[in-house]
Amino acid sequence: MSKKLIIFDLDGVLVDSRDNMKYAWEAVRKEAEINVEFEQYFKLIGRPFLDILDVLHLSGQAKKIEEVFRIHSANQISEINFYPKVVDTLNEFRHQGLKLSVVTSKDQLRTDAILSRLPFIFDDVQTPNDLYRGKPAPDHLLLSMATTQTDPSDSVYIGDMDVDFDAANRAGVDYLHADWGYGRKPSQKVSVIKSIQDINNYLGLV
Repeated sequence: MSKKLIIFDLDGVLVDSRDNMKYAWEAVRKEAEINVEFEQYFKLIGRPFLDILDVLHLSGQAKKIEEVFRIHSANQISEINFYPKVVDTLNEFRHQGLKLSVVTSKDQLRTDAILSRLPFIFDDVQTPNDLYRGKPAPDHLLLSMATTQTDPSDSVYIGDMDVDFDAANRAGVDYLHADWGYGRKPSQKVSVIKSIQDINNYLGLV
């Protein structure tokens, strides 16, 4: 299937950041004196951070929680690693002339710090802001396609959580579920890839 733009989620798809998130959340639990376990937080990732706090009924402490979480996460940002073959495969896609973008719920500062370790720049990177709704809304996917001047029919989104699947459906783009990521396959009808290299099979590049 021919595509011109591959859009990636970040956490659980390109990078394994679970330990980083756990470290930061445990700091939140201690400094903000909350009893919400990490697993309760973790099952909601993929949504913007403030949306997660709202679901967990922590909006009243949102400012402090977000500050503590981001500080401790940033302090351990070097511990976040790309999954095997990600860097090489992204380079191959780049050399094949494909456009590449990232749509993530991670904030811009930490996203930029992680992506700066790659030997190339993405065509577009979308992070949460006050102008557009976060996943599962389709806003950032639509904006990424507009920025790269690519139609939905020529795009595919690679995600690992229910919110990624929902956002892709609402944006009218094909969705591939990263089986190595954090979430279960959202539907029996969803196409699953076992490694990032399997995208080649989907695109008909091998």
